[in-house]
Amino acid sequence: MVPWHPLMILVSKRRGILVMRLIIDGHHVIPKDPDEWAKPILHIAADMTPSEMDELKAQCSTSVWAALVFASVRRTPVRTLNNISIGKIKNCDWDLVVIVYEKGTLVNCNMWGTRSVTRTRHDYPCKDNIEAAVAASPQRKQKCINDIDDIKILKEEIAALHCAVEDNTSMVLQTRAAFVKAVDLLHEYSVKFICD
Repeated sequence: MVPWHPLMILVSKRRGILVMRLIIDGHHVIPKDPDEWAKPILHIAADMTPSEMDELKAQCSTSVWAALVFASVRRTPVRTLNNISIGKIKNCDWDLVVIVYEKGTLVNCNMWGTRSVTRTRHDYPCKDNIEAAVAASPQRKQKCINDIDDIKILKEEIAALHCAVEDNTSMVLQTRAAFVKAVDLLHEYSVKFICD
């Protein structure tokens, strides 16, 4: 049996992409500690493109791929790896990096002139087995409502400042016009006084 080689990374400088190759013994045997074996692979796989991920999947046997997928799944007492399945579900066709989808929800969009809009689904890659929250907590909803109220207050304050600036500008222009008129009158009187 050939000794286990955990991981070899080749960097292609011409194309600037990571090419990842697993060197496993001839029988594609999974090591005794698959978690430690999978950590560096999952870390690099999180930054791989879909084509690089397909290349990696093509190089691995189904049992090795299933072990890598199992390493990226949240563990429970019921979820155990049985060759190429977790429980009774085959995982050899799953993606290596787990994606959590946020359910579409109605969002109030009065600011943009529409009543409500359905948000589209967003992908949240789950690194280090941390799942994205699907629903907003009541505290977050209240914070958003408070933020919207603060924005409305700020808009009102900005409108008041804008009116004050316009009023002050018109007052400054009126004062300037009166000053110019007074200077002109003074000039006329001084010319008359000097000439007489």
